Amino acid sequence: MLEPKRQSLLPLETHYVNPHCYFSRAGLGPYKRCHFCTLRTRKCLGMQNNMITIAVCLCLLLFVFIDNAMLVRVNIVVIVALLLYLGYKINNSLDSLAHSDFNNRQLAQKLKTSNGKLADREERFRLAVAGTDEGIYDWHLDNGSIYFSPRWSAMLGYRSIQPNFRAWANLFHVDDYGGFLDAWSTFVLSDEARFIFEYRIKHKEGHYIWVQIYGVCLRNEAQEPYRMAGSQKDVSQQKSAIAALVNAKEEAELANRTKSAFLANMSHELRTPLNAIIGYSEMLYDECGNEMMRTDLDKIQNAGKHLLTLINDVLDLSKVEAGKMSLYLESFDLSQVLDDVKILTQTVADKNRNKLLFEFDSKIDNLYADVVRLRQILFNLVSNACKFTHQGEITISARLRQKNTLELIEISVQDTGIGLLPKQCDALFQKFIQADNSTTRRFGGTGLGLVISQHFAQMMGGLITVESTYGQGSTFTLTLPTVVKANDADSPNFI
Repeated sequence: MLEPKRQSLLPLETHYVNPHCYFSRAGLGPYKRCHFCTLRTRKCLGMQNNMITIAVCLCLLLFVFIDNAMLVRVNIVVIVALLLYLGYKINNSLDSLAHSDFNNRQLAQKLKTSNGKLADREERFRLAVAGTDEGIYDWHLDNGSIYFSPRWSAMLGYRSIQPNFRAWANLFHVDDYGGFLDAWSTFVLSDEARFIFEYRIKHKEGHYIWVQIYGVCLRNEAQEPYRMAGSQKDVSQQKSAIAALVNAKEEAELANRTKSAFLANMSHELRTPLNAIIGYSEMLYDECGNEMMRTDLDKIQNAGKHLLTLINDVLDLSKVEAGKMSLYLESFDLSQVLDDVKILTQTVADKNRNKLLFEFDSKIDNLYADVVRLRQILFNLVSNACKFTHQGEITISARLRQKNTLELIEISVQDTGIGLLPKQCDALFQKFIQADNSTTRRFGGTGLGLVISQHFAQMMGGLITVESTYGQGSTFTLTLPTVVKANDADSPNFI
């Protein structure tokens, strides 16, 4: 009888090889040893050998005690046939058992691998849920049960919340519950991929917090939702920050309107006596024959006019900021406007011994814009050029330009003055800002002229740009549409 050697006493290479095992005969295992003959298999082998021994003994007894030789031979043949058949059946059983054991081991290995992967995924999900500030929910719409993650409950101050929609609905703010149902109904009937909604929910301590909920929906073949899952995060701090910004913005706008109203009132209050001072000084200048007194009266007039110009700038700025500045659009001849500007700025140019040059494109026809605002813009640009240029040239040129289907007019004021640095160009159109502090001390002014001019240009759908080289001069270019539309003041179309 074959007796398998004990596995614990032999190395792997000398494990017992079952000659009746299909896998051993095929050499499927490493070292050509049987991996599948279990203890039950070995018992079956032992039973087979014992039965063969018993059969041989029976044959000997029959041979000894039975005289009829023919009968003995027949019995022996029958017994041997039975034994062979029994061995065949046992061998098939062993093969079937080996196959079954092999399949079971494979299934066990696959199950072990699947369980390991599932455990890894569960651990990854658990870590993700624990590491985020958002609460997770899983809502089964068919029975109303909901899973709330620990973070979801802790967000509201609870250790756990009853896993049903009623417990959730009782925490809604009364003003937000209807909006949630409306938004949910709209989402269900639409093709949107994700549900997003902000609402207030009651904290355990009694106050309400703002939360934002996200979700995706699973649908059946009839496109009816049966499950929804997603997350919810606390956005109370963001809401508070936004509310604070809105309040600050409103307070700043109110303060700005109050300031503009104050400046407008003060400008009117100051301009009235100044006009009287300027008017009486002009009357006295005409009637006075004393040359010394005329010189003093001339100084009074110049100082009064300078102060009146500053007040007018402040008044214009306050009107622009308050939204009370309006345009009066009309058709006019640009050459006449340029002649007016030349007359108004000639005195300033002569003071610094500058030469004014005008270049006008003969193709320019009448413009349709606010002639008063255009004249004020050009007066500011030419006056600044004359103020910052000494014994140089100021060239005022006008030409037409086409941009797509829009016809534009470009009016450039080029000087050979002190020029500007790039960082100074960036600050030119800011209120009460000049190139530097020395500019204010040396040339005077409030820094409002360019700001107001830029506002006027934008109201007419245009823009003022600057190009400058320090020590060589600057070029300010006003670009406007030849036909200004009435709605440009409300929604400027910057060029």
